[in-house]
Amino acid sequence: MSLAYKFRKAERLLRGLNAGDRGDLQMICHRIRDAQAALKTGAGQQMDRCIRHCGGICCRNIELEPIIGHLDLIFIMALAPGMRSRIRDCLIREDPLFRTDCIFLEGGQGPCIFPENVRPEVCVVTFCQYDRPIRREIRQVKRTFFQLSWFVMSCTARAHLRPLTQAVTAVRALFGKTV
Repeated sequence: MSLAYKFRKAERLLRGLNAGDRGDLQMICHRIRDAQAALKTGAGQQMDRCIRHCGGICCRNIELEPIIGHLDLIFIMALAPGMRSRIRDCLIREDPLFRTDCIFLEGGQGPCIFPENVRPEVCVVTFCQYDRPIRREIRQVKRTFFQLSWFVMSCTARAHLRPLTQAVTAVRALFGKTV
């Protein structure tokens, strides 16, 4: 499944949300953002090594599809709706068949185009060195993304059930609620 497909799927879900679901989504996404901020604070030494020593090597020669998912795009577009057009522009460079550098690096070099604390899950929780001191923060980021996953599944299920509910309501109205 290409990243462009995941992007369209995320846009469809976001367009289909009612006001209540939008509020719930925002609440979950703010929790994810806060968890990412706590991880960044807790991982000061590891993050510093990533920036100064590694220089974003983990963003080079990668298979992007397993790293950035549908939920990541929902999260990013929910908290930073202005990113939609930038993401769309980057998707032009996607090559789902071959390993490439991340298409979301500014000018193809870096840094990441996504705002601080509004980044894909794998990009935030993956460290190439000892992460034992920050495992609690990593688990919290993963836990909040899991909550987003459940929310998206429930929204999708309700969207699929909506026509059935409307049909049952119509039949009940037609037969005077005897069904």
